[in-house]
Amino acid sequence: MAELGNTGGLGEFMQNKPGWLAGWALGLLMLCACSGSAEEDAAPGSEAGGAAVGNSDPARILLVFAVHGLRSGELDPELVPNLVRLSSQGKRFTEHVIQSTGSQSEMSTLLTGRSPLEHGVGSVHENGLSALADGERTLAEFLGEQGWATFASMALPQFGPEISGLHQGFDSYSVPGVLGDSLRRSDRVEMVSRSDWEAALAGDKPVFAWIHNADGLRPGLEPSESVMSAVKDQLKALLPKYPGLQQSVDQVDSGPDKFEEVRRAVLRSRGSEVHAAFMRGVYQGQLIDLDKMVGRYMNLLIDSGRASEAIVALVSTQGARSDLKAGQGNAVFPSEIIRTPLWLWSPGRVAAGEDSRMLSSRYVADLLCDQFGLQFGDQHPDELVVTVWDAGFGRQAFVAKGLHLEENAAAGWLGFDEDGRAVTRAQGLDAEQLAHWDALQAATEQAPVRFGYELNFDCAESVTVRWRVVEGRARGASIDPPASGKLSRVTPMTGVATLKGKGILRLETYAREAPVVWSVLDLKASSESDPAVLQLVQGPYGMEPREGESLGDVAIHRDAGVWTRILVQGEAARPAKIFAGLVPKKQNATRRPIKMEWTAGFDDQVERLAGRDDAVLLSGKTPINVQFKELPGHTLAIAVQVQDRWLPPHEMSYEGKFLTPSGQRNVLTPSWWPGVTESLVEEGGMRLGTGLTLRRFGLLPREHKSLSRDASFFVGRLGRGE
Repeated sequence: MAELGNTGGLGEFMQNKPGWLAGWALGLLMLCACSGSAEEDAAPGSEAGGAAVGNSDPARILLVFAVHGLRSGELDPELVPNLVRLSSQGKRFTEHVIQSTGSQSEMSTLLTGRSPLEHGVGSVHENGLSALADGERTLAEFLGEQGWATFASMALPQFGPEISGLHQGFDSYSVPGVLGDSLRRSDRVEMVSRSDWEAALAGDKPVFAWIHNADGLRPGLEPSESVMSAVKDQLKALLPKYPGLQQSVDQVDSGPDKFEEVRRAVLRSRGSEVHAAFMRGVYQGQLIDLDKMVGRYMNLLIDSGRASEAIVALVSTQGARSDLKAGQGNAVFPSEIIRTPLWLWSPGRVAAGEDSRMLSSRYVADLLCDQFGLQFGDQHPDELVVTVWDAGFGRQAFVAKGLHLEENAAAGWLGFDEDGRAVTRAQGLDAEQLAHWDALQAATEQAPVRFGYELNFDCAESVTVRWRVVEGRARGASIDPPASGKLSRVTPMTGVATLKGKGILRLETYAREAPVVWSVLDLKASSESDPAVLQLVQGPYGMEPREGESLGDVAIHRDAGVWTRILVQGEAARPAKIFAGLVPKKQNATRRPIKMEWTAGFDDQVERLAGRDDAVLLSGKTPINVQFKELPGHTLAIAVQVQDRWLPPHEMSYEGKFLTPSGQRNVLTPSWWPGVTESLVEEGGMRLGTGLTLRRFGLLPREHKSLSRDASFFVGRLGRGE
């Protein structure tokens, strides 16, 4: 460790630095002196095992900084001295690759040691699928069983227990709330108080601390002083070339509101030199904030006198694109995003240097435990290829050293090098690159994981089925056997199939639970009692049933106005449960919960279901008006259960032309609706009518978790960026 031994150079570097930095640096010098010398020249590609290389104190502290938005590359020691010290004096894994570009999924991988396909956690926008299942074992649970004190500080509300499920095993888990607390400054994302950290260090137990730090400028975050100052410096440097920037330079550090005005103006010139300078300043400010946070925790560690017991790790859960490479090559999985820093720091215990083995993030937890002589999860194999998924499992990439192949809907598999340039096998790759290319191609030939719907049909007469993908796109549709049906007007969003005989209509979607509206024409009513989620389309308000027309068990009507009202009539002898929600007509078809109120009927005949604002139990025959505010561009989705029996479409009658003269029925299969869509994954499936049974295929082993109204509202406000 030559850098630690150079006390003169380190002393000069400490000048004019804050007290916490000087304290850490002095502590490191003392730690180095009492630990003995470490192996100074670690060979690239060497093992990062747990054997001590000079520090005889037992390792009893694991401090992990989980950072979102830190990319690999050179760091300025004058700008971020603490990060430079961690990386230069620790072991750097230069080929660390994340397994998912989704924050929820990647964090779950790091904490469980399991791949996204194994733990099944997806995008925060997948309703009920972003939470880690209770049955998954986390690193915190494992260490807690060994007698460790465990706590976590999470920077963003979407990592709260209800939405993420990542709290499992932590003695203390601090996270901003989904309402007011989420509107905070980006320099306050450090949620665990330093007193908690000090208390843990003062105790006699081994300590596991997981500290999450997020990049700034997320929705609801205000810029820190560091970000505003760095952006000002970057824009100021362009004044000689662009004098018109003077007003922006004067305003950008005048507060969050003025900063936002400048940001919006700069966004109109996306891709320009000014935009690039603005983004450089944002990233620079974020690095400064991260560096300060690392320094505060490290200073407390040094002050506790337990630094010789500690192993400190920094891992980036997702990189960030530089302004120079943004857009180059049009890679969906750019190297700057998927190849991220991973450092281990423990002077005298972990040899400094580089480890150039391919290492996927699923093995990070076991790597950390290995430093303490513990085994958690699978041992790290000699990986040649790492699989990376996007947040919703819609696309994947295979990554090797210096190259990766990623899935493209139009062109198949496309190749890119580390700099984001498109490459092919015939473009003069050297022998090592050719070997990597062949390994990547072999990976693409494995059976991929696909998602979608299967409509099993057994129809003596011809039946026409239409579908519309409400959110996302379909990969394609097929009929097996081909002679049993005909496809027509098939696009990535819609399609029509004419079916007769016995077979399967298969619709592949990019998303694993893509919402799809199915329409069945000229089909006789089924008597099956399967759950169905029905979408009311726009039509005349206040339509009454014609004379002699049966209302079935429940009649539903709507009227116009600021509020939407549905008139629900049940039977005294057959209590009915009414579930309602709002579904956007076009994009983002996740069902939005609504608060139902009633303006007629006796209280003893209407009862709100426990814990739900969007469902009522109607036990009387007296009609009631259930009212709620309806958002523009949404339609009403409703499901009815009578005596634990889900009503099929033909047993409901309501206005809105849902049941047309031709007998067309629309059945919306949303991402998830408690008690309704489970039948899509059960053996029986959901019956759309006589001879038609719909089910999902390719689902990952997951359990859905219902979100509260506040959590659902927060997720709905989040941008699509993970």
